[in-house]
Amino acid sequence: MTIDSDSNVGIGDTSPGAKLHVVEDTQFASGQASVEVLKLQRKNTSGDIKATTEGHISMWATDANNDTEFGRISWVNDNASDSGLESEGAMSFWTSKEGTLTRAMYIDHDQQVGIGTDSPNSKLDVKSNHSQL
Repeated sequence: MTIDSDSNVGIGDTSPGAKLHVVEDTQFASGQASVEVLKLQRKNTSGDIKATTEGHISMWATDANNDTEFGRISWVNDNASDSGLESEGAMSFWTSKEGTLTRAMYIDHDQQVGIGTDSPNSKLDVKSNHSQL
């Protein structure tokens, strides 16, 4: 691990080009499995991560006039109750309009995609308040 004079952190790299720069340089032949470069994990070793609870990565912009979350990527245990399978997950992509964060796209554990809805009923389910799509 390297921390340079600009406080950039490099993991697997001695010349980081950003605040956090992670490099995995394992060489694979064509057709081999992918390599995990970054792992984000929620963990509760003494209990249970409850159904429908989310973890997320947030993206912010802060200056003298503003401190706003512009976007988010979240993941969730995609079950309606704690008695459901804990091995099914979903992902969401969020955007911000006038300072309000809204789920823009949801991909459930059946790989159904919802745009404008977090309960898609088909492979692609688009909900809109506008008459034109």
